[in-house]
Amino acid sequence: MEIEGTSSQPLPCQLTSEESSHQPTMNESCNPLANVSTQNETVQTPHDETNDNMTDEIPEDHNNRLKSIVWDHFTKVKVDGKEKAKCNYCKKLLGGRARDGTSHLHGHMKICTPRLSTMRHNNGQTFLTAKVLQGKKELGTGIYDAENARKELAHAIILHEYPLSIVEHIGFRRYSASLQPLFQVPCRNTIKKEIFKVYEVEKTIILKLLETLPQRVAITSDMWTTSNQKKKVIECESSYIKFIYVPAPHTSERLCNALVECLMDWNIDIKLSTITLDDCSTNDAMIETIKDKLQLNTLLKDGALLHMRCCAHILNLIVKDGLEVVKDGVKRIRDSVAYWTATPKRKETFEETAKQLRIFCTNNLVLDCPTRWNSTYKMLDVAILYEDVFSRLRQRESQYTGLPTSLHWKFAKDICGKLKLFNSITEVFSGTNYPTSNQYFPKICMIKIAINEWIKSSDALIKKNGREYVKKI
Repeated sequence: MEIEGTSSQPLPCQLTSEESSHQPTMNESCNPLANVSTQNETVQTPHDETNDNMTDEIPEDHNNRLKSIVWDHFTKVKVDGKEKAKCNYCKKLLGGRARDGTSHLHGHMKICTPRLSTMRHNNGQTFLTAKVLQGKKELGTGIYDAENARKELAHAIILHEYPLSIVEHIGFRRYSASLQPLFQVPCRNTIKKEIFKVYEVEKTIILKLLETLPQRVAITSDMWTTSNQKKKVIECESSYIKFIYVPAPHTSERLCNALVECLMDWNIDIKLSTITLDDCSTNDAMIETIKDKLQLNTLLKDGALLHMRCCAHILNLIVKDGLEVVKDGVKRIRDSVAYWTATPKRKETFEETAKQLRIFCTNNLVLDCPTRWNSTYKMLDVAILYEDVFSRLRQRESQYTGLPTSLHWKFAKDICGKLKLFNSITEVFSGTNYPTSNQYFPKICMIKIAINEWIKSSDALIKKNGREYVKKI
């Protein structure tokens, strides 16, 4: 760091400005590599030589020296014959006469952005660091900033969804101390405040974006149970903007109040285009209540297009109804898959039997999640390939008693053939890039045509399923 009035060569150890609270120890003052500062950083003093055409600097009178510490940051100049105090950081001119006092100068020091930035820069500890430039390692300098370190820790917790208790883990504290002994790991409450600061900053950015957005906003609302809490999530532009705790009972009025409060909090109640919800009677009643609380003249077609039913949810209901018809067969196959995937020994026995029967399939048995029909489809699709293996194992394993019948396998094959279409369409609906109408509408037409063919089928089961599907679609 260069100090005015001295040689331009950098000093061998760290010199700090009067704002810095770090005092070098005996070891630091003797070690030229302990703390190194750059030559590019300079400290502006009250005797800044920078002048302009309109100001003349008043020479310092050693017999009547300015006593207030504030004059370490201001320079007395004359502007059109009047005495002014020029800030050494932002060059702003303030009253500089003796009768003006120094209170206004102290006030300016607290809000002067260039000075505050300089303070944060100078207060950080400068240290050596290795940098790789064009494949070569070179020594460079960096600055430790405790405030920035806390912000980065808050961002890491948000990004990776770490628990707040991580700051209290002994291993994490020891790891932080090994990286930077000067860093004081904040407590749980402090890091919680930092996270809320990040949230407020990001929320302000989104609010400004929404204010300048000429288009309308489409939102999606969903609800699920997590642990012992009910939470509603609202999605805007594929980004989650708020999680709302909704206490039971989940009536249409209560859901409406929670959703409208969120819309007004983000100031998007007058920019709504559509609200996409699951297909259920509670949501239907909620939409009518929302229309009464919003200004209809701000909505498309006075709210006639406000309610959109989730196509993926409707498909889910259709398939669940179809699987209900063959639930006995599906349960038998699920139990068989669960039995032969329960232990490594059983898996090995199953694979050896498949090889003996010359059934070479790269797909392994996978157990489904009963609440996700697409996982049930994948389970059935793989299990059907090993129908003969299950039959052979029934003869060899006396404890295996849940073998599906030939009728169950027949129903499973028929259902899998129909679910394949629904599975491919659901993947389009649930894709990362949300499909537009030209992508998903032809798929809806394919489903309608397929259902019409199922109704004409000679198989009583398929015909029954087709009739159930028509009611939903």
